[in-house]
Amino acid sequence: MQDDLLIVVMAVLLVFFLWSLNQRRIDRRFHLWVIGWSLVMVHFFSLLWHPAAGLGLLLRQANIASFEILAGLCFILSEPAVLVQRRRMLNVVAVGILFGLGTVIVVFFFPLGLWLLYLSVPIGNGVAIELGRRYLGREKTKFNSLVVLILLCTAWMLGSLLLHRPELMIASIPAEIFLINAILFATTYSMSRPGVVTSVIGFVLWAGTAAFSIALHNMGAADAWFPSILHLPEFFVAIGMTMIAFEDDTQAAQELAHEYETLFNANPNSIWIYDRHTLQFLSVNEVAAQKHGYTIPELLTKKLPDMLPPDRHPTAESYIASAKPVENRRTLHLHRNGSTFPVSVTAYDVRFRGCDARMAIGVDLTELDAINEQLVYHMEYDALTSLPNRRKLLSLLAAIFDQAQREKTACAVLVLQVERSERINEIYGYAVGDAVLQEVARLLRSITHPLDAIGRTGGDQFTIGLAALSSDEEANRRAQQVQSLFEGLLTVEGYRLDVSVTIGLAVYPEDCDDMAALWRDAIRAHTLAQKPGGQSPARLSRTLSLKQQESNRLELLMRHALLSDGFELFYQPILDRERRLQSMEALLRLRDGDGRMVTPTLFIPVAETSGIILPLGNWVIQQACRQIRSWQLAGHRVVPIAVNVSPHQIAQPSLSTDVQVTLEELELDPALLHLEVTESSVMLHPIVALENMEKLSGLGIQFSIDDFGTGFSSLDRLHQLPVSTLKIDRSFVSRMMDANGTRPIVITVISMAHALGLSVIAEGVETEDQFSTLCEMGCDLFQGFLFSRPIPATEAVPLFG
Repeated sequence: MQDDLLIVVMAVLLVFFLWSLNQRRIDRRFHLWVIGWSLVMVHFFSLLWHPAAGLGLLLRQANIASFEILAGLCFILSEPAVLVQRRRMLNVVAVGILFGLGTVIVVFFFPLGLWLLYLSVPIGNGVAIELGRRYLGREKTKFNSLVVLILLCTAWMLGSLLLHRPELMIASIPAEIFLINAILFATTYSMSRPGVVTSVIGFVLWAGTAAFSIALHNMGAADAWFPSILHLPEFFVAIGMTMIAFEDDTQAAQELAHEYETLFNANPNSIWIYDRHTLQFLSVNEVAAQKHGYTIPELLTKKLPDMLPPDRHPTAESYIASAKPVENRRTLHLHRNGSTFPVSVTAYDVRFRGCDARMAIGVDLTELDAINEQLVYHMEYDALTSLPNRRKLLSLLAAIFDQAQREKTACAVLVLQVERSERINEIYGYAVGDAVLQEVARLLRSITHPLDAIGRTGGDQFTIGLAALSSDEEANRRAQQVQSLFEGLLTVEGYRLDVSVTIGLAVYPEDCDDMAALWRDAIRAHTLAQKPGGQSPARLSRTLSLKQQESNRLELLMRHALLSDGFELFYQPILDRERRLQSMEALLRLRDGDGRMVTPTLFIPVAETSGIILPLGNWVIQQACRQIRSWQLAGHRVVPIAVNVSPHQIAQPSLSTDVQVTLEELELDPALLHLEVTESSVMLHPIVALENMEKLSGLGIQFSIDDFGTGFSSLDRLHQLPVSTLKIDRSFVSRMMDANGTRPIVITVISMAHALGLSVIAEGVETEDQFSTLCEMGCDLFQGFLFSRPIPATEAVPLFG
């Protein structure tokens, strides 16, 4: 009894020890070992139960055998080939329980059913062989050994049944299980490991304990043996498994140490560990030694301050004293030869060899800084000419301007463009074209002063900042000097080329008051130089600059007005001789930000030069048609509305289609829309203009020739156009009553128009004398302030009568 109690205590301590080892492990194999030894502990507890003969004794013997079998199954489940899948584990458990525990139940509780074991033994072991084939078939040695073992155990079991020795049958089941474990351990792990050898020996001895106990009992010698000695194999296995766990931990620690050593020594960055108190290096890698020009043993004799320039010591001491980690701190380190190199340091506190230390990783920034310098260079300099680009030049020009303001001197910006560069590329190729630009850059460098700035600001455009000028005249002289560089032929790539340039110049403080305006006006001056008849170098005076600024302001105002319905249409009536309303002319109006009207003579030219005239012209036609339709829907008697068509608009092939779509959408009679064109607009694009006019005239739209007589008049062309009316310009009407005035011209125009079958409208009629005289001349229709000024649509309604 005392021996059994001692074994139980040892088993409990063993399970507790294994459980404590298992606390932080993620290895499921070791978890199964702990479960298995917990079942062995229950098996040992069963030894303490000593019931009287009968059912109690049978239950005790069944418990002892069953928990021993279950423990062996747990050890089998730790085989990697079984552990890899839950389904495999369940299959092994099912076979073990059905065959092993089923045999125990039949032997102890149903002796009359022993004949069933003749079937279950070969079937159970056959299933075991099949599972072995499935899970271990690729490991021939392991599988073949298991097959031999299972066949021998099958023979043992069947022989026990034939001899009517059920106790041998029961002993054969754990023996088979533990021998299977011995084979699995011997073939899964290396037999050179002491823990594996111990476990294998323990399993083999454990497999024979039951048969050995039966043999001693049959010989009557059981009392001569110390009973506890039969349980030594279990503890052999336990000791072996514990040794395996420690061996695995040792191997893992060695591998981890090797990995850390590899990471430390093979790291491409410098790594060093130093004592936080003495600053003595404790460990360094090869890269750190090489970067600083030492060998590892030499560097280990140094302290951290030895690696830093003297002026960096206070900074180093500050972050050494700090308890916070250092991340990506840029500093300089000292090479053995006295040179310095930039390093980005990341450092953390660690315990190393029993002392407070700090591990630092240093990234050499030399190559990165060189790459950054190249990136910055390419961001600020032109790759072809090596001149500053627009971004860099802007800062250089700002410095020149600031200097001029401080020193009360003049400065200038010169914009130069190589003309016909595309032609050079087409004839000689892009290589020659690039060489031309490089030669231009070389020539410009040759005449610039040290304080000047020069850059390439476009494909074939260069900009020069002239610094510290003494006067306005010096700026003009320097610009002329640049122009003279290109008066002769240039030799480029063996070709003699005529390279011409145009130059625009703006000078501070004569022309403008800030650098942005200075550069802007130089560009504007260059635009003037490029115009037909322009001179180079060209210079934009302050007056012209203000005009250009006003044009830009008007352009922005018009673009905003187009988006926000800021334009308005006013209407001026056109009357006959009886002063009856016959039609009206739609006149475009624009209000400034302060609500005042902008004169059309100011904003219409800007609209034409900026391209706004096309969308604006379309808007005028659409708005006039919408207004006519609105008056119709209100029940008013409407008259035709005349709309001016710009030269750009009449030259658009889509004009006729656009107008037709508008009329169809509004369901408007085309006869209610009159279009006015000038002689010059038709002459600029005669083919497209005539095609548009014929298409629209075919719809029923009438055309008038506006400002007739102010431009080049071709009676032949006039006769070909589908027009119905001529409008005499107000300049002729206003001087008609003067001595030596325009009266003969007006009479001639009216007579000619009538001869061509056209009606005549006189514009700008302001007095009764003008009206009566025009009536005497036979003029048909009249328009002017005498009758009405242009009025909004709401005020035009009473004119309909």
